[in-house]
Amino acid sequence: MEEERKHRQPRPKNPNGNGRREIEPKDHGSTYGFSLGCRCQPCRDASAARQAAWTAKVQQMGIAPDDPRHGTRYVYLTFRCRCRPCVEANREYLRAWKLRQARQVG
Repeated sequence: MEEERKHRQPRPKNPNGNGRREIEPKDHGSTYGFSLGCRCQPCRDASAARQAAWTAKVQQMGIAPDDPRHGTRYVYLTFRCRCRPCVEANREYLRAWKLRQARQVG
């Protein structure tokens, strides 16, 4: 096993020194390029478009009223559920977040 490790080639490094791998030109402007660490504008746009499509699909599907995930911030944000338990879960999260922020500042 150690013999194999000694002979592995090091990962190619990006010449600009940001620690990310150099990606092939064909991968630019894709979610794959973004997942490899590329943050050029076309890769960012592709990733944002994919995320927006996923979010729209999930929200269109909706969530069943008897789903056990009700009463969580996840359902409040992802499905835009505004039932009382989900709203309360989001409020509680925001209260706790504000307290954490106040403690860090002062």
